[in-house]
Amino acid sequence: MSSLGWLAAVSSSVFVLSTLIEAITRVKNPGFAFPAWQYTLLMLGFLVITIGFNTRFAGMLPKFETISLFGHLAGFLITIIPLWVMAPKNSATQVFTEVKNGGGWGNVGTACLISQVTVLYCCLGSDSAVHICKSKMEVCWSEG
Repeated sequence: MSSLGWLAAVSSSVFVLSTLIEAITRVKNPGFAFPAWQYTLLMLGFLVITIGFNTRFAGMLPKFETISLFGHLAGFLITIIPLWVMAPKNSATQVFTEVKNGGGWGNVGTACLISQVTVLYCCLGSDSAVHICKSKMEVCWSEG
């Protein structure tokens, strides 16, 4: 299960990266769409780059991850501080009781359920099998 989870995580990552490239391309050229074979080649290219990078620079991955951590923290602060200072404020009642259905769905419940799919992918996505397997092994080790 762990191997399948990692395979699914890598394949979903290159899929998301390819989708981001297509979205960036569509910003500049709205009528453009990748044919299926180009999409597949793009995903395979990112997969080869990922495997090559992880194979060649395996010893440097902790350093890259540390740099990435500080980059993400800096980006978070650079984004959140101006928003916190400059954005208009809403009352607590407005924040927690009003729901905007900007997607045009028939009711608010459907809109909320559909909008949660992206967030659930982050928490329960293809990588979840790795964590399920890890928690089962910890139970087995503690009992044995």
